[in-house]
Formats: sequence, structure tokens, C-alpha cells
Amino acid sequence: KNTHSYFRNSFTLKDKPEKAVLLAMAAKIASQEVGYAEIYLNGSLAVLLTERSYMFDRAYEVFDVTKYLIVGENRVDVLYIEAGEETATGFALELRADEETILVSDGSWSCRQDRSVNEGMDYFIHAAVEERVDRRADKGIDDASEEQWEPCQVVGKELLHAPIDRFHQSIIKEQTFTPCYGKSLAAVLLAKEPEGISIKLAAQSGGIQCAMSILTLEEASEVSFVCGHVRGISVDGQAVEQNRSVPLKAGEHFLVIAFGGSLEFTIRCKARISLSSPVDGQEAFAGILLPTAPVRYPWNEPRDHKETEQILADLLKIHGREDLPEISRKYPVIRKDLSELSLTKSDSVLHHLQSS
Repeated sequence: KNTHSYFRNSFTLKDKPEKAVLLAMAAKIASQEVGYAEIYLNGSLAVLLTERSYMFDRAYEVFDVTKYLIVGENRVDVLYIEAGEETATGFALELRADEETILVSDGSWSCRQDRSVNEGMDYFIHAAVEERVDRRADKGIDDASEEQWEPCQVVGKELLHAPIDRFHQSIIKEQTFTPCYGKSLAAVLLAKEPEGISIKLAAQSGGIQCAMSILTLEEASEVSFVCGHVRGISVDGQAVEQNRSVPLKAGEHFLVIAFGGSLEFTIRCKARISLSSPVDGQEAFAGILLPTAPVRYPWNEPRDHKETEQILADLLKIHGREDLPEISRKYPVIRKDLSELSLTKSDSVLHHLQSS
């Protein structure tokens, strides 16, 4: 978390290109919807990447880098700040010379941690926290030593945090004005893998919704629930982290998702799956609206909603549909208000990237 790393690669040009562009994006940093990376071409700072994106809207930037390239071997160095999230996030880039893709952010890169940044510092992420750099410990991109360099990991799905509504070129004045569509961004190619289904549940004001479904797998498979912020996810009464894979056996499983507002998410799974409401099976989900804070922060911890919070905790512990009658007797509000939820049209489609 909050690590500062260097990445490097190289490529060779036989001729000086008439025009070269760099497509680049970085994952958001912690709670801020912004990513940060410095990209150097042949030792010169060519791109300062401070991309602004949102949970369901990912933008990449396009830069004209023609003047930085030379005939012969060209070196690319990237200083990147890891986002501080539980999963690796990373950056992505594609370098194109005269419409030919010559370099992408794939597994051919090498990386190492920046040893000059004081451990425990958050770099520029938090206001009033100074940056402490000791170049005696690390010479940055000028460090020619071969020690501590390791192969890179491609983390496309985590970088994009799919499902997303849009993946597009950002529009800022510093960019080229000609639309430039990604062709070989590793992050995009991974995120486009057609595994699972996308679902959107409509918003209800006044609290959080607790949606339940019978999730049936035709065969055993790894399953992950890719979504934004939720209050909780459980399968067969066991808590499941969002965006993390869990192994599930073939057959029925009881799925519970608690969320505020609307929820759009993807159930990523290689096996065929089906969803049916535990109430009567006409819809995919049944749910109940619980009057409590949609998002819990230290300053809004529930005081007058202790019973509601307990109901939520107990719902997330349900092992199967056979537990519903018992919990309904314990909490009459469930017996009264539990009803089927209608799905709304899902917008979670990663738009096909145009080739030119």
C-alpha cells in the first residue's frame, strides 16, 4: 500500500516517427478518484499523469511524445504510486508511432520499489503530509544497478475496477485533439473477458437495501462480485470481500448483498449461473429496505438504529432459504416488508474500443 515504484522497458526504432502518441491511465489513489504516475522517455519527463476518473467512468489521457523519441534504442521509465487499496491497481500505457503500436504495459516490464521515499509517508496523497526523499538511498531513473528488479504483474481487471459504464479518452486542453482509441492496452483486454453477468438494482431512499438470491452454479468455479461500495456481501452465511475470488461448489448458494442507493455489479464466474428470488422465484432477487445509514463513518455510527444494524448482521449470516422462516419470526419487519426486487437495465458494458 502507498508504495512508490519504478518500472522500466525499452524498444528500438529504425526511423524517427512523424508522430508518436502515448495513451496512459493510472488507477485511483485510495479514497481519491485520481491516479498519479511520472513517465520518462529517454531520461526526460514526458508525461505527468494525474488522471481524474470515477468509479464507473474510466478515462485515459493521450499525449504527443514525438520529440522524446530517437532512432535506435529508446528507454521508458515510470514512477508510479500504488493506490493504497487491498488489491494491486497499477497503471496502463500504450505507445504508438505512426499508428503502429510499439509498446504496451504487459508482463515484459521490470519493476522495483523506490528506496528513497521515507517509509510511512503518503507522498502527496494527504494534505499537510510532507514528502521526504533521500536520493542517497536511490538515484531514481538514473540508478543503473540491476539489483532488486523483478518481473511485473498484469492486473487489468483490478486497474479498471469493472464493471464500468465508459472507458474513453479524456478531454483536457493539454491533449491532442484527434481522437485516439486504445488498441492493445493490457488492462482493457483483460477487463473485456466475457465471464459472468452484470446486474443493476434500483435505488430506494431512506436506508440500505438487503438483496437476497439463490445463486446456482452448474459446476464448481471461482466466483467474484465486482462492484463499488457495499455494506456487505455473504454467500451461505460467510462474508465475502468484493472483487475477490472465492471457490464455490456446484449447486445452490444463498447470496446476500447489502448496499445503499443503486447497485450495479458483475458476478464473474466461468461456470453457467442462474439467480432466483428466495420468495417465489419469479424475479432474480428479493429484498428489504432497512432504515439506517447507507455508509458508516466514525462520525455517523448508528445510535438509534441498533436493532436495524442487528437485522442486517443476521441477514448476512443466513446459510440458506430454510433460515428465512426463522429470521422472519424473530424480526416481523422482514415478514412484512420482504418482497421481490425488479432489475433495471444494466449499463455495465465496457464499450468496444474502435481500432482507429
